[in-house]
Amino acid sequence: MRIFHGLSCSAALPEGSQATGVGWMLEKLRDLAGVPVRVHTGYRGPEHNRKMGGVPHSEHMEGAAADISLPGVSRQRADELGLEVSQWAGGGIGVYDGGFLRVDVRERSARWAG
Repeated sequence: MRIFHGLSCSAALPEGSQATGVGWMLEKLRDLAGVPVRVHTGYRGPEHNRKMGGVPHSEHMEGAAADISLPGVSRQRADELGLEVSQWAGGGIGVYDGGFLRVDVRERSARWAG
């Protein structure tokens, strides 16, 4: 998989991390969109999460979330494509004005815009 680049957290992934599963879902999204997935942030260690303003129990700290963008794809279309990935349809998808999507594999459905 060549989709992981530009990640800025150097902390080791926790045991039992869901990062590999998130990676495969990003690969599926890339196939659906037909463009590379730019990963802005994935796993965050506790210190990095605090510096980024993340919530104390962020899915990022479990390796279960990613903030991404799809170059040349509208915010609306990116959200629609995210819903086509079944694990995210049942998890979290947030769209942000900065042109990125936040996806995670939480155990309940959540949608938001920021």
